[in-house]
Amino acid sequence: MDTSRIGASSPSDSCAPTSFGNASASPSNSSSRARQQKLGGALGGLGGIPLPEELVLRVAGEVARETGPRGTIALSQTSRTLRRQLADVARPAVITVQAEHANSLADFQATTRDIQTLPLFRRAKPLLALGLRIHVLRQREERQQAIASFRSNVAALGDAYRTPELVEIDRVADYGAAGFAVRAGENVQVVAKFHGITRPAGIYALEQWTTRDSAPISAASAVSRGENIQVIAQRHGITTSTGIRDLEQWAIHDIAATSAGSAVVSGENVQVVARRHGITTPDGLHDLEQRAIHNTAPTSASSAVVSGENVQIVAQRQGITTPAGLHELEQWAIHSIAPTSAGGAVIGGENVQIVAQRHGITTPTGIHELEQRAIHNMAPTSAGSAVKRGETVRIVARRHGITTSAGIRDLGRIWTTSRARSPALP
Repeated sequence: MDTSRIGASSPSDSCAPTSFGNASASPSNSSSRARQQKLGGALGGLGGIPLPEELVLRVAGEVARETGPRGTIALSQTSRTLRRQLADVARPAVITVQAEHANSLADFQATTRDIQTLPLFRRAKPLLALGLRIHVLRQREERQQAIASFRSNVAALGDAYRTPELVEIDRVADYGAAGFAVRAGENVQVVAKFHGITRPAGIYALEQWTTRDSAPISAASAVSRGENIQVIAQRHGITTSTGIRDLEQWAIHDIAATSAGSAVVSGENVQVVARRHGITTPDGLHDLEQRAIHNTAPTSASSAVVSGENVQIVAQRQGITTPAGLHELEQWAIHSIAPTSAGGAVIGGENVQIVAQRHGITTPTGIHELEQRAIHNMAPTSAGSAVKRGETVRIVARRHGITTSAGIRDLGRIWTTSRARSPALP
């Protein structure tokens, strides 16, 4: 399912879609990855619902909210008995995540079947998440099917388990006057007040009709034409952080030549583009940086660092300012196989510190990765091969510019391994 335009944060008492970042976001550390894998194993046994690895922590968060941190720890430790005890909490959390990413009628039908297997008192949250995704269905017939199914499931809860948020979403999903009004370009706040929709979830649902609709007067169409997001949000009465985030996503991911995404792809400065389009959230700025970095055009930031340009100079020229963006640029410079790249330079035997300075690699992580390439490269000029020839660790480290304690430890490990294999080495 395509999650490229999923909102970043939910309204305070709603289940609005949650963003988990792009695959290109900065990698987690090894302990976090190990925890994700452990949690993934635990969740894998709950009802047989497949859960993508990047969503595992989202489910863990749901479990923590229901049971506290101890419940999450117990889940990650993956005892079969504990999993059974936590299944009544974790399974609804898995289905809620599944609902938040429903993008087709088939997704809606599958998620609805899963929701119907839950006890009535556990259905409200996943149903709310599913209701907030109805707007993604573009075919009228499909949308009507999804709405009918959603409304019948809400009705089945009865007064005892039907939350006020669900009542408002049900009203918006009815595709009546409220939905038609915002599609016709009316202000969301005015429509919400007229129809008695007061909760963040209900207002967000109304915002979806104007941010996703393709009519010429919709907020999405205005963004595609290149208008400023803050101006559009004010005109259409879009006030929730998630609604503004969705508008930013349209500006960033739209293929129109006037869009923010197209501007940074053609080489414009990210900060200039963000200011022109009214993109202000950290997530929006980071997404723009991603497009500037991962674009394959010669004007992209990644192409520049691959061809040997200094990361800091490229970042300044392209307006890349976030730590995550700078880190990714360093990764391109280090892991590129081009001879002019930082990685190619250390593989050729150059001093790590000189290479780092020339290529503008300043973060401890970037310098350590350069050291890793110097140490583990098997060329005769590499640090690893030098140790194998019998030189002392300190001399080799000094010559190759390896200064971090982790890098020196890695060199020492190679030296110890070499001595074990060849006792004749000094």
